[in-house]
Amino acid sequence: MRRVPCPDHSVRALAFALATALVPATTVAGELPRVDDAIVNTGHTLFAVHCASCHGDDAAGGAATTSTMTRPTPDLTTLAARNGGRFPFWGLYDVISGAELLPAHADRTMPLWSRELVPPHAADAEDGAALARGRILAIMAYLATLQHD
Repeated sequence: MRRVPCPDHSVRALAFALATALVPATTVAGELPRVDDAIVNTGHTLFAVHCASCHGDDAAGGAATTSTMTRPTPDLTTLAARNGGRFPFWGLYDVISGAELLPAHADRTMPLWSRELVPPHAADAEDGAALARGRILAIMAYLATLQHD
């Protein structure tokens, strides 16, 4: 099967995904691996397009923003602070991807990003899933830069 070349930002996101394979389940926010600025910028763009409408442009959450939401959205800038100073890396990945459904998302108002972030140019399902994982990890890299007490 012929593979379609990935845009440069997707390759970088996938490189980040491979680099983070050894990241512990929780990581002290200040000890996160150095992430390429291009990955953080890609994550910021993806966040602005896909997440900000519910979580706010500044990721600080707040009031429920749609009529289907039952709870206010959480402040994503304090994930590490609310987790003993550790950025909940893989737990957050599970929430974003949809692998772990939280009570606040029991009706799954939040999209299954592991499906929604599959680009239309993906060569096949495996390629699409890998690109979606890279995009989720880029969003997480951006969120990691926003952490404060």
